[in-house]
Amino acid sequence: MEDKTQKLWFRRKSFGWGWTPCSAEGWLVMLVYLVGILKIVLWAKYIQASGPDALCTLVMPFVLLTSILICICHIKGEDPKWQWGNINNANNKNNMKTYTKKLYKSEDNKVFFGVLGGLGEYFDIDPVIFRVFYLAFSAFTGIAPGILAYLVMAMVMPKKSHISHE
Repeated sequence: MEDKTQKLWFRRKSFGWGWTPCSAEGWLVMLVYLVGILKIVLWAKYIQASGPDALCTLVMPFVLLTSILICICHIKGEDPKWQWGNINNANNKNNMKTYTKKLYKSEDNKVFFGVLGGLGEYFDIDPVIFRVFYLAFSAFTGIAPGILAYLVMAMVMPKKSHISHE
């Protein structure tokens, strides 16, 4: 595990899972992301392709930009945890329910890397449901976006053995 004592660009959210920008660099990354998304949306009206070609030329940039954003947030930010409330504030400990739930790759319920099995364990849902939705997503968007999304999740999600139990 690398040491994240340098200045953080993103802090974990107090409610839910994810990050929020906390420095000028973080806000700049978010601005570049939003400008990229806006450029894709404006570019969409000039594309003359239809059907699967249009879907691939519009969905792939969204998936790529979002994957890059998630990787930057993961590298330059705090480790994300599912939480509900501010766990650092002593006054909130009595007034707000706080708990953390950790997302990890499953070691027992895996086909390739354990990503979909880990999602099933995290949401307490049968992993077969996630596998069916993944196959449907891959079928309707083409194979490449599904594989790319799966590989990004496989790289970002830690193994259960690498998570320290608090």
